[in-house]
Parts: sequence; structure tokens; C-alpha cells
Amino acid sequence: MSADSEQTHKIAGLPQALQLLERELSALRAVAMACTEELDEDRLFERVTGIICNTMGVNNFGIALFDEKTRLLHDHPSAQRSKNSLPLHLALGEGITGTVALMGRPMRVPDVRCEPIYRLGEIETLSELAVPLQLGEQIIGVINCE
Repeated sequence: MSADSEQTHKIAGLPQALQLLERELSALRAVAMACTEELDEDRLFERVTGIICNTMGVNNFGIALFDEKTRLLHDHPSAQRSKNSLPLHLALGEGITGTVALMGRPMRVPDVRCEPIYRLGEIETLSELAVPLQLGEQIIGVINCE
């Protein structure tokens, strides 16, 4: 590809990139507004889950909370899962989500079929992003997006 045609190709893709950026910034603003408006934790999780799912167009998205008594991660009721997904009940270190909770570090997996620790929850899932939720040094859950 010549330098001129490469530059033209980059410019042609700019409107799409700007539209994506606008959608993402709009979602970020909506999440920030929800965080300042909601006093109820459950209602906040529902709003944020809805905002993310509508913006990102993901199959599965939810907040898994760590239960100190059972030592398991469980989906918050606001989690939006496809009808083929299994309910989430993971031990620390189990699967991508459990590993993120155990290690306290986010994990982005572009192709779960190539990830040995991936635990099959949805046949159609190709990629996954999991981010730990912390209160100080304590892991309280994981935001999981597939």
C-alpha cells in the first residue's frame, strides 16, 4: 500500500473511531452519574450493568461478589448472562474470574479458546475481560465482561 493510500485509509476510518470514542465517553459519563445518584448498591449495580451491556454489545456482563462465608464468587443478581450461560459460583483461583480475584490484577484474554485457565461458561464466548473490585487492599469482587 502506498503512503498516500495508507493515509487515505486512516482518514476514512476516523469517523468510526470517533463514533466509538463518543459511545465510550457517553457510557463513562452515564456510569459516573449513576455512581453519584444511586444510594442503593443493588440499584447501582443494575444501572451500571445495563449501561455497559447497552454500550458494549456484550453477551455476558456482570459483577461477581466475593462471599467471605462460602469463599466463593457469586454473580450479583444484576448480571446479564445469555440463556446458555451457567450461574457463576467460583472459588478464588478458578477460571479467569477467580484468578483475577485471587491475584488482584485485571486480565484481558483476546481468545479464551487458547487460555488454559478459562472455564467454559458460554460456548459463544471468544474473549473476556475481568477486573478486580477492591476496597482498600481487600478484593470484594470482579467485574467480568465476555
